[in-house]
Amino acid sequence: MKVNTKAVSYLHSKVDKMSTLELPTALSLACLNEKEIREELDDEILGLKDPSDFTSVEKHAQEIMHEAYSRKNKKVLDMYTKYQKMWAAFATRNKLILSDLDRTVEDGLVTFFHELENEKKYKASTLWVVYSCINSWFQEKYRKNLNEFVALRKYLKQKTGHYVANKAAVFTPEQIHELVVRYSESADPQQEVKAMTILVAYYGLLRKCDILKIMKKDVTFNERENCYEVNFPYERKRKNSGLTYLIPAEYNDYMSSYIETLVEAKPGAVEARFLRNWNKRGCKRFQNLGHSMIGKYPKEMAVDLGIDPTHFSTHSWRRSGATNLADGGCSLANLKRH
Repeated sequence: MKVNTKAVSYLHSKVDKMSTLELPTALSLACLNEKEIREELDDEILGLKDPSDFTSVEKHAQEIMHEAYSRKNKKVLDMYTKYQKMWAAFATRNKLILSDLDRTVEDGLVTFFHELENEKKYKASTLWVVYSCINSWFQEKYRKNLNEFVALRKYLKQKTGHYVANKAAVFTPEQIHELVVRYSESADPQQEVKAMTILVAYYGLLRKCDILKIMKKDVTFNERENCYEVNFPYERKRKNSGLTYLIPAEYNDYMSSYIETLVEAKPGAVEARFLRNWNKRGCKRFQNLGHSMIGKYPKEMAVDLGIDPTHFSTHSWRRSGATNLADGGCSLANLKRH
């Protein structure tokens, strides 16, 4: 019988303490191939239970938990998976028995976050994001919460205490109005789409990814209110299936002038966005406005106003809208809906 040397070397370090492996199990590992050893060690280190050993109730509960977890937005799910894999790799490398959730695991987590901060240069805010992702993993796998680890939370809070977050700068209502008028009345048609971007983003408190979801059919004239209305029928939160908001009537002429330049999509073609670039040859708007172009607008706006553009980003529109609404007396409950 061929003895696997990797198993033997592992056993020498384990047999003395006998903390995690019983002697019969330890001796049987010496006869396994490398793949089988990896499976055995993964089960030991991660504390995972063989699905075949689940009762019917446990299996059903696992299916329910997995289904609930998979409902997350794909980008969010990818982020959770990324950080959870990083933690699992660290735990495997350091032979942590995660199912015990004892002080050894807590020490491992502190070391893990210390490495993220010093080697990968993660900021304090990102460390809390990683913490949330890993905590979700513990809750799903072991039904346990990392909030029980006082030392770990104290370590992370100390890092946050001296951290100053970089917040997007805001525009005042007067600055927004000045720029919309300037861009709409500019001789350059490409400046006109910049004005439209400001209007739909600022008055809808939209994120950058939301701005590009607005199609031509979503912008209509509301006869009752005598102004243009933007319908945003896309789910952004669990309890928010969309919203409808109005563009002030003082911008009606600018809105109608821009809409007249939009070319209708051909039958069968992909529906075009509301925000489009100006085509010089056709003197119409065919091509959709892209992420990179929109990303430049806030800094260009700051430069046109003669202010430092460093802290301006696409989030400035959303933050400016929320700030100005709060200053105007809007309730916190209404702001949270956005």
